[in-house]
Amino acid sequence: MSILTKIRKSPLDKKSLERKPIILRDKKLADLSVMSQQITLSDKTSPTMNFWKFIPENSNEASRILIFKIATSVSLKLADKASHDTVYNAYSTFSKYFDYCVSNEVDPISKEGYLSYLGKNGELVRLVELAKVPLAYLYLYENETEVGLSANSASSRAGFIKQYLNAAEIYEPTWDRDLPKHKSDPNPTKAYSQLEYLKALRRLQFVFFSISTQLIQLNEDNPNSTEAIYAVIDELDTGEILSIETDVNPKANVGSVNFKSAFNLAMTSAFYLFCHYSNFNTSSITGVCHPIKFGNHHDNKQNRTTRYANIKAWKSRSTKVVESTFSEESEEDEITLEIDKTDGLSFIKTLIKLSTLVNEINSEEEHPPLFFNLSSDGNVHHFNLRQGSVNLLKVLNLYSDQKKLHTKYLIERFNELQDLKLLTTVKVVDGIVNKTQISVGTREYKLTLMRCAYAALRSITDIKLKDIYMPLTYSNVDEDGYVVASFRYKQGNEGSFKVLSAYVPFLQKLENYSQGLNGLAPSKYHPKQKTTPFLLPLGKRNGTYQWNEEELAIRPFLSKIGIFLGDYLLDLNAMRFRATASNNNVNPDDGGLEVATSLLQNTIETLQGHYTAGNPDQNRLIVNQSLEVLEEIARGYSLKDAKENVRKARSIEVLEYDAWKKLRQPTNLNGILCDGKPTGKAEKEHKASSKLAKKLINDDIEISCYQYDMCVECKSAKLVNDVDSAYKLLSFVELLEESEINQSVNDELAIKAEQLLYLAEVNLSAEILEAAEDKLAEEGRYPLHNNNYLNSMIKVDYDA
Repeated sequence: MSILTKIRKSPLDKKSLERKPIILRDKKLADLSVMSQQITLSDKTSPTMNFWKFIPENSNEASRILIFKIATSVSLKLADKASHDTVYNAYSTFSKYFDYCVSNEVDPISKEGYLSYLGKNGELVRLVELAKVPLAYLYLYENETEVGLSANSASSRAGFIKQYLNAAEIYEPTWDRDLPKHKSDPNPTKAYSQLEYLKALRRLQFVFFSISTQLIQLNEDNPNSTEAIYAVIDELDTGEILSIETDVNPKANVGSVNFKSAFNLAMTSAFYLFCHYSNFNTSSITGVCHPIKFGNHHDNKQNRTTRYANIKAWKSRSTKVVESTFSEESEEDEITLEIDKTDGLSFIKTLIKLSTLVNEINSEEEHPPLFFNLSSDGNVHHFNLRQGSVNLLKVLNLYSDQKKLHTKYLIERFNELQDLKLLTTVKVVDGIVNKTQISVGTREYKLTLMRCAYAALRSITDIKLKDIYMPLTYSNVDEDGYVVASFRYKQGNEGSFKVLSAYVPFLQKLENYSQGLNGLAPSKYHPKQKTTPFLLPLGKRNGTYQWNEEELAIRPFLSKIGIFLGDYLLDLNAMRFRATASNNNVNPDDGGLEVATSLLQNTIETLQGHYTAGNPDQNRLIVNQSLEVLEEIARGYSLKDAKENVRKARSIEVLEYDAWKKLRQPTNLNGILCDGKPTGKAEKEHKASSKLAKKLINDDIEISCYQYDMCVECKSAKLVNDVDSAYKLLSFVELLEESEINQSVNDELAIKAEQLLYLAEVNLSAEILEAAEDKLAEEGRYPLHNNNYLNSMIKVDYDA
């Protein structure tokens, strides 16, 4: 090759044309891809976070750099596996903050913008104040009404905004010096009513024990069996057993887990029963691990009755040692709780056995969890309470006592659907109520209308709605404005329910619609066709049927129209169990201190803020009824007539205050309620005493029965579930036990003491008995319970 050839070599040779990667030079070239980031949320949607929108058209270089820093910080969080939902919540919050600042002509990336939103007179304070007196239900708000923010949500927003400004490197801690503190919401966690609580516990126990006993038996007899398991839900007053069929190992419905499987339903129901027995928080319960040991009850007061047994369980690691409901000691990495012997021990033992059926086979952990889910392939998965609860609630079919408050609204939606084929939906979008009237398509119209009719009818009555046949017959309107609607079920038995006369047009309208589907008269083309004139028909014309389950599924429909879980259908959560325990156990003498520190393991401030004593709804009801009574008195009625007028207007048997007063009517010196008509041996002694009294006074005289040691055999005697009454009873028992008359009498009285104590333990609630024991230990025996009092009962002259 010549020299000229080398000099004149083409610059476009093969080597020079090879593609080389472009390397970004640090601090000189920016990766602008971070300004638009797409993520995937838990609901499977994939929104895009657009940071370009935070840069105004006429912005300067410095502003653009600040936004780029924020976008880069978010990108790094995603790279570090941060939750996409949390990251998107922060982005959405900053977007609201940014829009507010722009509309108020302040710079969002500045101290001025920060204080305009978070300061004492800022937007967050306004939103929190707006939410402090909320309407009871979302659908009561007018369209485009702001609903405000809870204190917790406001604190969360402030944190996200601070996070973004920190990323922009302009935030200074001194900005927070005068910021208002958003305290916890003033509205406490709402406790269950006693009716709601008892029904929930009853059904949870039925489901748990019916499934777990079958699974344990199958494991012992035939571990590889795939036969169906029947979950018993309840036993009705008619003797009918409500149950559903579940599979041992069905196909997965969420990931690799089927939350409708027998095992997972049992685990979720066990969780809520554990809430009842322990009063622990959710995280404390899900953190309980094996092994679980049983111990003796430690009673420092050495009281007579011992209703509890201690159990110790390992707990998953945390920075806080969780103590037991009543325990006074706790070792590191262990929790201790006291379980009621009457039924709690059988529950915890069955739960341990059910849990270890799987853990013994699958777990290699030293301390495997007590609560977990089982996948379709038999593997242990982390306990998913949210998914488990969704499926369990469908099985339990629990209703709130408040469902009757929604009748009028539901009938309005029924009329809207049938007359216009439209439905008003209700939701909150960016803190603003959005009511939209949507068209209901032909395919979903029938089912939507039936769900609405079912919800309206269920809010009126608790009777069985499945298999009701038309026609309905209506009685005359009674003096309280009610009508009795009567009918027959498909099975041939009769049924009826009471309904306000104002709602009869709704029932008649429902009948007219249903008759158009059912074909009450046989078709001329199919004269032998068996008609099914259901009041609530599903399916096509002349081929209607009823749903398979106990109740028709209405939760999605209710949510669409602004009635959420807890408003109509009963919700289950650990906080409401804790609130109910607080109401059932609080001692007004100490302001709730014992309940706060011992039962709930909180400070007194937390108790008063979240688990306040007393039912707020019941308190408001008492006040409202009292005002109504006063209004009636102002119209000229007597107190008795005024109460009767309010009772009729409210369609209730007794007023709340009168019901409360009746439960606390005076008991005798031994804490026992008596109508003054003794029976058995007490009657004989009472007659002898009365006869002697007449001789001494020589006049007609009525004396009360004071044969108190005979109460245990007397049919007129009734125990009262009240602390003071129970205290007097336990004091009397102690007096009988410590009698020093003579050996034969002492033995007889000791037997009566045991009988009275047994009756108290069986009939009185554990909480009342525990409080009464505390009172006895602290205050000593009831002042009138002394030897003279005892002698007055045993020295009776039968020959007088």
